[in-house]
Amino acid sequence: MTALSINNQSVKIEQLDNASEQTSLLGFAEKILNNDEYKDAVLTQLTVDGETIAFDQEKDFFSRPLSQFSDVNFHMVSSLELAYEALESCSNYVDNLTERIHHLVHLYQANEIQKANDVFAEMIELLDLFIQLVSHIHVTLNRHQPEIIKRTEGLQKLEIHLLSVMKAILPAKEKNDVIMLCDLLEYELIDNLTQWKIDIIPQFKKLKTN
Repeated sequence: MTALSINNQSVKIEQLDNASEQTSLLGFAEKILNNDEYKDAVLTQLTVDGETIAFDQEKDFFSRPLSQFSDVNFHMVSSLELAYEALESCSNYVDNLTERIHHLVHLYQANEIQKANDVFAEMIELLDLFIQLVSHIHVTLNRHQPEIIKRTEGLQKLEIHLLSVMKAILPAKEKNDVIMLCDLLEYELIDNLTQWKIDIIPQFKKLKTN
C-alpha cells in the first residue's frame, strides 16, 4: 500500500473525498488543493519514492495512479508563507536591477546605443517581473492582514511613482531622447527602487511578527 503524506505528515487516502490508490498523482493534487485545510495553499514540491519531481515532468507521469509508487509526499505552503519567502529575495532583486540600470546609463552615455538597447530590453523585463512580484506580495498580505497593511507608510505613493516613471521611460526611449532617458533611469527609477529596499520591504517583513 502506498504511503501518502502531506508536508511529511502521514495521511490516510480515504480522508480525501472519493480518493483511492487508483487516483492519479494529478488527481490527488487537485483533491488536496480543494480540501478546506489547504484551500489557501500552494503545492511547492512533490517527492515520489524519495525523489523530488520537477513540475515540468511529462504529463504521463502525473497521470499515473498512486498504486504505482511506494511513498508520495505533497509539500504545501500557504500563500502567506510563500509571500514572506518571496520578500527575502526582493532586496537582492533590487540590487540586481540597480546594477543593470547603472550599466545601462553608462552605455548610453558612452554612445554604445546597440548594446544599451539590448540591456534596456533586459532591464524592462526584470523591472516588470519585480512589479509583478511586489504586487502579488502586496495583494497576499492585504488579504491576510488588511488592517496592518493599511499602516504601511508610503506604499501607495511609491507604487504610483514607480508606474509613472515606467510610463515616462518608454516614450523617452521611443523618441531616442537619451538625456531624458538617463535622467529617468539614474535618478527617478533608482531612487524609487532604493525606497522599496530601505523602506517598504522592511515594513512588509515586520508584518510577519504581528
